Amino acid sequence: MAALVAPIWILAVALMVYINRRTLRPIRDLIDTVETIRSSRELSARVPVRDDRSELGRLSVQVNAMLATIGQLVNGMRESLDHVAHDLRTPLARLRLNLEQQLLQPQETLTAQQIQALSESIEECGRIESMLKTLMDIAEAEYGLLQLDYQPLDGARLLREMAELYQYSAEDAGISVHLRAEGPIPLEADPNRLRQVLANLIDNAIKYTPAGGEVRLEAHAGTDAVLFRISDSGIGIAAADRPHIYQRLFRGDRSRSSKGLGLGLSLVRAIAEAHHGCVSETSAPGAGSCFEVRLPASRRRPPAPFCRNPFSKTLFSKKGVSVIITPFASRGSNRRW
Repeated sequence: MAALVAPIWILAVALMVYINRRTLRPIRDLIDTVETIRSSRELSARVPVRDDRSELGRLSVQVNAMLATIGQLVNGMRESLDHVAHDLRTPLARLRLNLEQQLLQPQETLTAQQIQALSESIEECGRIESMLKTLMDIAEAEYGLLQLDYQPLDGARLLREMAELYQYSAEDAGISVHLRAEGPIPLEADPNRLRQVLANLIDNAIKYTPAGGEVRLEAHAGTDAVLFRISDSGIGIAAADRPHIYQRLFRGDRSRSSKGLGLGLSLVRAIAEAHHGCVSETSAPGAGSCFEVRLPASRRRPPAPFCRNPFSKTLFSKKGVSVIITPFASRGSNRRW
């Protein structure tokens, strides 16, 4: 009798484990699906339905139906916005052309108020055209239709060029800029699109940093990835705004008083993901912000976990790292490189 106790006990434990795992598997499937949607922002993920007659199986069916409905609504909103943006470009271009033709009339036929009104209208048309073009770029990137002109680049050199481009803007704002690069940094990417990404991030860093603050630009090379880091000592991002900063046309309370379309970060993320890369941020009110753009070094699609894990500094070799600190030629500048 004693000899049977141990096998029966082992069999009972094994049966309990099996029943427990079988019972909890649908819950784990639901958790995995939610985590996938949160990490990838894609509503195409679905919960596996193992037994549609059980309560958990019926729950999975209902969750999938809800996800399908939400996906249809979100896609419908995106498509409507994209169609509106596309359809408005032609009449807006005609309107701007007509305004410019009126402005070219002999000056004596127009009053000062009319000239000012025409000039302001043309400026607003340009602003709306820029918004529509950015919306179309974001839509093409999200739908996988954005044409990328891949070229071999030096990431450090490209970042240095962007820093020089924003030299005077930062200087006028009383902000010091520090450039740290590890170069040369071989990279295959679309140079114009990558400039758009860096320009948006650097412009935001300068715009939301008060006088006397600093902006840091960094580029690092890993074995299979390149990291661009743009950080500042500015006003930071409110915790309530952070989940929404990559949404189209979103502007936080602190940014409403400054010029902008609310599309910059949406475009940054869309272009990064079109390169099979990703963008992430850390920020706190009053403590500044740090944006990191991670791109694969080559144009081939990286492995799936490429953008799921934070960019680790341990990926980089410490050999050959150069810190470039060069003063500007103009005296009195508080910029350092």
